[in-house]
Amino acid sequence: MASVGSKGQTTSSRSIGAVGVTLRDHPGEPDVFVATGDIFYWRGPSPFCFVAVPDDVASALHELAARVTYGWGMIPVTATVGSTTWTTSLFPKEGGYLIPLKKLVRTSEKLEEGATITIALDVTHPTH
Repeated sequence: MASVGSKGQTTSSRSIGAVGVTLRDHPGEPDVFVATGDIFYWRGPSPFCFVAVPDDVASALHELAARVTYGWGMIPVTATVGSTTWTTSLFPKEGGYLIPLKKLVRTSEKLEEGATITIALDVTHPTH
C-alpha cells in the first residue's frame, strides 16, 4: 500500500493480519498498533498499572524494536485511550511488552484494574 507522508513523500506500508497493525517503511512515519487487554496492577518495587500487549502485536513490534528502541528494549510510543493521549514507552517483559498506564490516564478515562481496554499505539522511527 502506498500513501503520501506528512512531508509529501510517498511511503509504503504493509498490514499484518487482523491485529490492527500498519508498519511503515519510511523513517519518521509512525507505525500504528492497536492493542486490547486487561488492566493489571503490578505490586513490584515500583507499583504501577499496565496492560500486556497481545502476542500477535508484540511479534509485530519485535520486527521494528531494534530500529526504535532507545535502550533496554524500551519502545517509545504515543498512546491513546478514549480521548486521552500521552507519551510513554513499552516495557519489554518475558518476550512481550507492557503498556504503562499513568494515574492521570486512568483517572481521566475512569479506568480501573481488571477493565478491558483498547489502546492505539503510534511508534515513530527516529529520523537520525
